[in-house]
Amino acid sequence: MLKKIVALVCVLVLLCVGSACAESVQARLNRKIATRTGPGTKYFEPGTFLGPGDYVTVHTKVWDDVNEIWWVQVEFTEYGDTYRAYTGSHRMDVNLSRVPEESPLATITVTQDADVFAGPGGDYVMWNDTVYRGTTATLLEVENGYGHIECWNGNWNQMWRVWAPLDCLSCDGWYSQYDDEWYSQYDDGWYSQYDDGWYSQYDDAYPAHGHFY
Repeated sequence: MLKKIVALVCVLVLLCVGSACAESVQARLNRKIATRTGPGTKYFEPGTFLGPGDYVTVHTKVWDDVNEIWWVQVEFTEYGDTYRAYTGSHRMDVNLSRVPEESPLATITVTQDADVFAGPGGDYVMWNDTVYRGTTATLLEVENGYGHIECWNGNWNQMWRVWAPLDCLSCDGWYSQYDDEWYSQYDDGWYSQYDDGWYSQYDDAYPAHGHFY
């Protein structure tokens, strides 16, 4: 049982590290940015922000097969409100070869109603809506104790991408997918380094449901 716990924790730690350490790029805008919560016009539209000459931080990119453009996930602050949102890369001067491409991590379930944000934490704008218990979503990133998820918003009849606390998300598939290969690769190093702290923290949560805590 301890091996299972350590294997699962290793996966989540590495995902968190990978998400937090991905390279971000500063880009100068050549026009105002119309934004969406996801990479396409089917997603909820937060609004239009900033203007030519302003700078944003570019975190990730996503190819749009329909419109044949790159969408980029950018971070910016306007009037004291901080957002992460998507916009077309043509609205800025950016070297896309330096921007990591997104890749979905897993299908997850929302385990309790949760407030959601425009970025990984309470320092970002909180959306005036909720993700509800039982919602199935796609997990895209993990950062700062939050998961970046995509799901259907029934109140707006649109897809959206939002950040939700990890303790409100669950994924039963991690152990079965990663048990043997992750455990054999990281057994000695991760176990000796994190044995007492991680085991005591994750013991109850992970064996039963694989919750992100």
